[in-house]
Amino acid sequence: MEGATIRSEQGVALSLCLVSWIDFLRHLENYRQCTAGKLTKDSLSIYLNGRRVFQEKESKNMAEIKQNGLASYLNSLTSDNLSTSYDSTNSNKIPSIFFIWGEEFLCRKVFDAVIAFLLPDNLKELCYELLEGEDAVIPSIMERISTYSFFQEKKVVAIKNAPIFSPPGTSAQPGFLSHDLENLQKLIEKGFPANHYLVITASNADKRRALFNTIKTSGLAIDCTVSQGSGKADKEEQAELLRLTMMEVLDRRGKGIDGDAFNALKEMTGFDPAALNDNLERLTSFIGDREKITIKDVYSVVKRSKKDPIFELTNAVAQKSLESSLFYYKSLCDNGFHPLQLLASIVNQIRKVFVVKSFIASEAQKGNICWSQGSRQNYQQFTTTTMPYITKTDMEIENTLKQWREELINKSDKNQSDEEHDDNSSGDDYESDSDNFNDDSKFNKSKKSSAKGAAKKNSVSKSSADKNSTDLIIASNPKSAYPVYQTFLKSDRFSINELAAIMAELSEADYRLKSSSDGDPFIMLEEMIIRICTNSCHP
Repeated sequence: MEGATIRSEQGVALSLCLVSWIDFLRHLENYRQCTAGKLTKDSLSIYLNGRRVFQEKESKNMAEIKQNGLASYLNSLTSDNLSTSYDSTNSNKIPSIFFIWGEEFLCRKVFDAVIAFLLPDNLKELCYELLEGEDAVIPSIMERISTYSFFQEKKVVAIKNAPIFSPPGTSAQPGFLSHDLENLQKLIEKGFPANHYLVITASNADKRRALFNTIKTSGLAIDCTVSQGSGKADKEEQAELLRLTMMEVLDRRGKGIDGDAFNALKEMTGFDPAALNDNLERLTSFIGDREKITIKDVYSVVKRSKKDPIFELTNAVAQKSLESSLFYYKSLCDNGFHPLQLLASIVNQIRKVFVVKSFIASEAQKGNICWSQGSRQNYQQFTTTTMPYITKTDMEIENTLKQWREELINKSDKNQSDEEHDDNSSGDDYESDSDNFNDDSKFNKSKKSSAKGAAKKNSVSKSSADKNSTDLIIASNPKSAYPVYQTFLKSDRFSINELAAIMAELSEADYRLKSSSDGDPFIMLEEMIIRICTNSCHP
């Protein structure tokens, strides 16, 4: 009986070894086919009686994508993952957390798309929790995402506009303090219950934070930001987003719009996809049965809401466009800008033009005709003909400033040395005249003198470093020469004597705005703008 038991145990052990060997060969073959591109790289699993008893942990290094790549990403996930019942073999392919940040309008659209992907309409009432108000804090998020649903195994918890990443210089809001963020990070690293998903939208993200990297590793980070710059590439990206927003509304309503009408609509709303969307919705309702929106419809329905940047005003003033200058001046004042802010911007613009005009005159005296007023040379000619002179002049100015800084530091060192010598001399006299002189007192006095000299030297160095950049430099970034080219074109509208007179009157206007309580500051600056644009500033 005992021998039979031994033989039975040996047989079981041999059988287990044989099964393990066969399983190893099977997985080896799968791996070879996978590396050959014939199979997907699924995690290694071991089953017993049809039940999985072991699964090798799969790497969950998810992605960070732009919002326009979301559709293709979701399409890449198999439809099996959307089963209403928990499928342990596939559930880990769907990110457990979706973090969406950036432009508010895009965040709303991406948020709706993610929720629709995770939850069909028939499951939304049972499996979806949108946290708002007092519940929209991290402790509540952690509690809800960790709690199993009574009716369904799938659960989606969402929060909109969560202040997870506070902007620099602002304090964190209650419920999103540092210890709350640490607890959330630990929960994400640990993992949510199976088939539980968290969707968060925010206005911004800080990619340097450990929390962001944890979110990106365990889930999907969706970037909905749109460049707010004024460069060509930035403008093209903004225009493309506005065009897609327009097409979506018009296609859904079966309407069209004239080119002039759409340009007028963009001019009145600026880069604001949400405002554009709302205005298009109102316009399509306004035209009724008509097929196209006209420019007359735009002026009848839409109210201008565009927030103009300050450079629109300064460019208009530098181009002596009176109508545009007054229009942007009124728009900026209506948006809360103070005349002193606008005056400082105008002064900065005129100063740049003055520096360029002085450079042209200086080069002309040397016999270098690098720019002729009214020549209208194109940008390519400017980069090859004018920019070398600009680069050389800027380098000479920088070298001169560097030499001055070194002389100032050396002078500071000499003064420090003289002060230390005087202190030591007075200390020696005191020591010779007094029998009770304390060596420690002498040492402390010398130490204080050295510290005073070092502090003075550091002050000089810091002051010099602050002056490292100067308004006399024409091209602070030679690789980006187009703004410099535009300034040269603006300089053609002024004579050097006129610019000197304008700078004097701007200085007087600055003094009046800061020191006088008589008169309306808005009218004062408006009069100054009119004088510049109508050539009324005489030497």
